[in-house]
Amino acid sequence: PLAKSPTGVRGMMMLTLDTANDLGIKNRLDARQSIKGGAKYLQQLINRLPDSIADNEKIWFALASYNIGYGHLIDARRLTKIRNQDPNSWADVKENLPLLHQKKWYSKTRYGYARGKEAQHYVNNIRQYLKTLNWFVKEQKKEALRLKQLQENKQRQENKIKKELLALPLADRTEKQAQTRIDERKLALQRAINDTKKNNTTLTKSKKRTLLASDKTLKVQELLNKIDNELQKT
Repeated sequence: PLAKSPTGVRGMMMLTLDTANDLGIKNRLDARQSIKGGAKYLQQLINRLPDSIADNEKIWFALASYNIGYGHLIDARRLTKIRNQDPNSWADVKENLPLLHQKKWYSKTRYGYARGKEAQHYVNNIRQYLKTLNWFVKEQKKEALRLKQLQENKQRQENKIKKELLALPLADRTEKQAQTRIDERKLALQRAINDTKKNNTTLTKSKKRTLLASDKTLKVQELLNKIDNELQKT
């Protein structure tokens, strides 16, 4: 919320003082006001764009304009047209934004030099972040669906067992329930035995490594003793 750039923009949404005043923002460093103002300003930029730009493309043009200024964005569109590309295509305009760094090209524009490469990176980063968020949301939904299906399968299995038990005579129901509990305990016991075997195997391997290391240490010590003895003889 206290961010500040070398160009003087401030706050979470990096608003200039003039833009903040136009939007009625009293304190650019207040996060709530900054976000509200930034969202309003972005919508204004979208509304300013010509209808020749497709609606699903306007957001990228508006974000570039948010970063570099509306006039410089229009300059980039003009350069795109000069180079026989489509000024209504973000893919084409994005390629030409860095030209605003070069005197050969910005001298032909109305608003002059601008950090077009930064605007290009700015929008690219937002697009990549959006892809990541969409992927994350999709994975969350998939996981939620998987857990729901597991729960539903478990519930169906429990309902099936209950139905089978209710179909049995009362004495058989008790026997069936007891057998189910026994089977569950057997399964839990088998899991515990398997875990113990794994732990024992790991422990045995660890002991072997320790003994091997100890044996090597003894051999090294014996060698050192021999060297000491030889040195003493000389």
